[in-house]
Amino acid sequence: MKVIFINKQKIINLESALLKKIAVYVADKFDSNKNTEVNIIFVDSGEISELNRKYRNVNGPTDVISFSYRESIKPDGFKVPADTDEMIEKYGFNVVGEIIICPEIAASNASIRSAGVYDVDNVKITASKNMDNISGKSRQEWDVSKEIALLIIHGILHLYGYDHENDIDFESMDSLQNTILKDVLLRFFP
Repeated sequence: MKVIFINKQKIINLESALLKKIAVYVADKFDSNKNTEVNIIFVDSGEISELNRKYRNVNGPTDVISFSYRESIKPDGFKVPADTDEMIEKYGFNVVGEIIICPEIAASNASIRSAGVYDVDNVKITASKNMDNISGKSRQEWDVSKEIALLIIHGILHLYGYDHENDIDFESMDSLQNTILKDVLLRFFP
């Protein structure tokens, strides 16, 4: 999958080359077609607050918001799979979605990870039993690049239909997210 990075913020310095390699690696687990694209856009807290309010009716900033284009909504309100083959044939590519990440919030999340709780999409996830096992290192070594890698994984999972709206979905998404995160940490942060 082709990953396009757009950095619209200037507050947090990103390890763009590393993060793009991680994004391609994770995205290819779901779709390795080089005619498929995902946009990952980095914005400041003001812009993500506006998006959060407009699309989720939630006031204030969040760390990540995903917009999946893998489904189309018909006029009658029913969701149907998007015709990706038609898009590729007609335009030469297909965009599966966009992931909007706020590095400011990611940096804040990374700095509080040692407390054993982190927040993705305003869902508190207990990290104490999982994160040490995943990274093999103490949480004090957690940094903004690892946090953004986690948010990229989280966003890609949303693009491919995973959610955390109920306990069963949360367990499924969390388990897969942690499995992919462990793989990414071992491969890219030895």
